Amino acid sequence: AGIILSAIAFSALHMQFYGFLPRMMLGIYFGYVVLWSGSLWPAIIGHFINNATAVIMMFLQKRNQLPFNPDKIGTQPGDELFLMISTLITLVCVWLIFRTERKNEFLSSSI
Repeated sequence: AGIILSAIAFSALHMQFYGFLPRMMLGIYFGYVVLWSGSLWPAIIGHFINNATAVIMMFLQKRNQLPFNPDKIGTQPGDELFLMISTLITLVCVWLIFRTERKNEFLSSSI
C-alpha cells in the first residue's frame, strides 16, 4: 500500500493530467525496485536514465535532429512492436532484480 500511495503522490506532484497513469506506473516500478533491491540507488539510476533520455530526445527534436516527436512515442499506429519490446525489457529488469534479491535473501538467511 505504501508503494502505491507513494506512486500516486509521485505522479500527482508532477501536475500533468495525461501523464498521470504512466508516471504512477513508473513510481510503482521504482518503488518495487527499492523494495526488492534493498537500496535507493537502482531506482535513482533508473530515474536519472529516464529523465536524461527525455531531455536528450527533446533537445534533439528541438534542433530538428530527431525525425519524430518524442511526446508521441507509443501513440502512433505501428508503435505496438516498440511498446512490446519496451514492456519485455522492463519485465526482464524487474525479474532480474527480484531474482537477485531472493538469492541474496537466501544467502543471508543460511549464513
